[in-house]
Amino acid sequence: ALESAMPLPVYHAILRKAEMEMPEKSLAARNDLLDGLVSLSAFDVAPHIEKISQQMGVFPHELKREIEERRIGQADTASRRMPEDDSVGLIETGEGTDTELKPSSEPDDLECMFSSIIWGSEELRSRFSPEYVVPFIKDEILQNMVSALLSGEDPRHLEERWRQIGDRRSPELVARGNGLISREGIDPDKAEGIAETIRRRCIEERVLSLNTKLKKGTATEPEVEEHLRLTRILKGGKFGA
Repeated sequence: ALESAMPLPVYHAILRKAEMEMPEKSLAARNDLLDGLVSLSAFDVAPHIEKISQQMGVFPHELKREIEERRIGQADTASRRMPEDDSVGLIETGEGTDTELKPSSEPDDLECMFSSIIWGSEELRSRFSPEYVVPFIKDEILQNMVSALLSGEDPRHLEERWRQIGDRRSPELVARGNGLISREGIDPDKAEGIAETIRRRCIEERVLSLNTKLKKGTATEPEVEEHLRLTRILKGGKFGA
């Protein structure tokens, strides 16, 4: 059967392709597919982003961004406090005004360096598939940048887009990465090692989180399967296998 012959995310994309091409059904079919993708682990979806995006008629980095935005939206909805709890999480400043306590948004050095290394080399960009690196980059701006670059976008076009929308943060991160590369004397050939470190670090963090659930007996069946897959990856298995 077709369903058993291909990964489930791809199967559902193919299943909805016809409806997504019909104006009167396109939006509903697209939303159904995206909601389904959001419900899956990023590790289950990442290996198939390119094939799914082909069925949807969008670029891989656009699909990735849409999924992440929906995940963030769901998380915000789930964590939204009741009105009477709005005072929670505020700190009092020296002037007596309340300021919301926000987590640090300092970008990761390795992520900055990797983004800057591939920014300057089309040959290096050709060595990586988006699904190998993008899901493991935590900074949203860098994640979108790397996704676009590895999906074939020209850095000059990205720079032009940033100028048009007034985005100063993205070029600042590229410059920061270049500074780190220069300071540390990082050779471009180290890109693969940096990518592997970023990837492994993220997988290890996820495995630790799943280990906690397994010890507590709260892990779901998909999480148990995910734990087995990720453990195999850390032992040298292939991502997405």
